[in-house]
Amino acid sequence: MDELDEIYYRASATETERRERPKRRNVRRPPGSAGGPQFTARLLQHLKWHHAAQDRSATKSQLASALHTGTRQVEGAIQTLRGLGEMICSDGRGYWITTDPDEWDEQIDALARRIHTQMETVAQMRRARDERRRASLAAHGGQHEIFGG
Repeated sequence: MDELDEIYYRASATETERRERPKRRNVRRPPGSAGGPQFTARLLQHLKWHHAAQDRSATKSQLASALHTGTRQVEGAIQTLRGLGEMICSDGRGYWITTDPDEWDEQIDALARRIHTQMETVAQMRRARDERRRASLAAHGGQHEIFGG
């Protein structure tokens, strides 16, 4: 089994797991799930041939254009490939694939920092929301407005 077949097989297993999950109503499909394992394998092959270094990175739009698809499908396939252990890196300029474990570690650390910063922002927003609700209740004698607030 060559490398492309191996990625196709692993991506197929991921897609099967998604399909076998209990169906939930009013929930969107995961990004990239429409493309399936063939697209995921094609994206990996494209990254390895054309974007194997940071100075050769490609944006989601460039990848989508090169592979004749949409950016959400590219995002989903990249997420799948990363979950399968492919060392796909990204920065403000785009995506590339690396073989350097140190570069991969830097990417993991950068992602963890971004997540931490976003979680801090979420906590601040929740505190502000709660303060507004308390102020609104106090202004209305403990009665919350039914309309407009």
